[in-house]
Amino acid sequence: MLTGLFSVFAVFGLLLLLLIAGGAIIPVLVAIFAVVLALWITFAVLGLVLRLVGGLLLFLVALPLMLVAGAIVLAFGALIPLAVPLLFIVALVWLLTRHSRTAPVLSAPAATSR
Repeated sequence: MLTGLFSVFAVFGLLLLLLIAGGAIIPVLVAIFAVVLALWITFAVLGLVLRLVGGLLLFLVALPLMLVAGAIVLAFGALIPLAVPLLFIVALVWLLTRHSRTAPVLSAPAATSR
């Protein structure tokens, strides 16, 4: 009879312990999840702000640089057809002046005394 009585109290004690522990652990879990949620929201907003700032910087800095580079390439691309005939004329003049010169006269080797 005593064994049964202690086992009944043991079960109630275990249930009471689980109720107390469960009641004490729920606020701790809520606090942990609140911290995790706050960190998650903080980093999500920080990531969004950094993406917006990065996009704005890309728009304000990189886009004008790309437009300037494109204009330079377009200008040089337009000048290349004009430069090719000039380069051909310069090369032709250089070849004609180089080959029209008379060859230098080779002097006789100096006499050496033995």
